[in-house]
Amino acid sequence: AMLGVPGCATCHQNHEVVRATDAMLGLEDGAVCARCHSAGDAGGEAAATMRAQIDSLNRAFAAADSILLRAERAGMEVSQALVDLGGANNSGIQARAAMHAFDVAAMTEKIDEGLGVTAQAYRRGQQALGELQFRRTGLAVSVTIILMLIVGLLLRIRLIERQEPTA
Repeated sequence: AMLGVPGCATCHQNHEVVRATDAMLGLEDGAVCARCHSAGDAGGEAAATMRAQIDSLNRAFAAADSILLRAERAGMEVSQALVDLGGANNSGIQARAAMHAFDVAAMTEKIDEGLGVTAQAYRRGQQALGELQFRRTGLAVSVTIILMLIVGLLLRIRLIERQEPTA
């Protein structure tokens, strides 16, 4: 609207409706913000900050999702953590919506919520993998003890068989 163009059309084109992606935000090649802003002006700084925040949430989400899926594939119960991780996705959607107000503080609030959720989910994934390792160690120890008992019983049976007088 400031450029004499309707608000949405300024960034999203007039008739060519393209699917919005995170690449549209920021100052890199292909970013719509770079058409009007540079790194030196307030709008450019805001765009770069918002893009960095979105990227950090995306990385944190991917890391948490990855560790939870590893734990799930290993048979650990992490379904609630995966459901909770969906909250980070919701925060990302809300942050992208808040971006349209060009208010870095409002977007930061939503990003911080999402980062908190992803950090919690990542910790739960680490705990699940730690528990898996503990279970594997316990299984190895118990199998070793059982095998030692079997070998001991076999040796004892042989000893008894040797001591029996043959008739």
